[in-house]
Amino acid sequence: MKKYLALFAALLALSACYKPYESTIELAVNDTRINLTWAQAQDKLEFVIPVYAKGSWTIGIVAGGDWLSLDRNGGTGTGYVHCTARPNTLDVPRAVRLEVSNGKKTIPIYVVTSTAEQAAADLDDAELDRYLI
Repeated sequence: MKKYLALFAALLALSACYKPYESTIELAVNDTRINLTWAQAQDKLEFVIPVYAKGSWTIGIVAGGDWLSLDRNGGTGTGYVHCTARPNTLDVPRAVRLEVSNGKKTIPIYVVTSTAEQAAADLDDAELDRYLI
């Protein structure tokens, strides 16, 4: 009986110390460039952009992008933005520039689709603005 009482006391002490996790990250994303292959870009493609934040944040398309849609334009704390890309029917790569911001910091994110002849990953970051469609 003493053994169970000691175990109960230890568990009670541990649960009293429990504190929920709070992010100390002001604003961050996993990737600032998302490359979609030509094969992926032939069908409607859905993917997620995780946003890590301590407070509120916004996200939006700032250049290009009538082929990309977002399910939300902001949030508070860590959240996920579900994106849907329509098929790439062009003979050129295409790109969209998104921005995630908390009012103090802004992070650009490029979503780039390739073609059958040119891989998105082969495009230099400095060239991406040429493909904002």
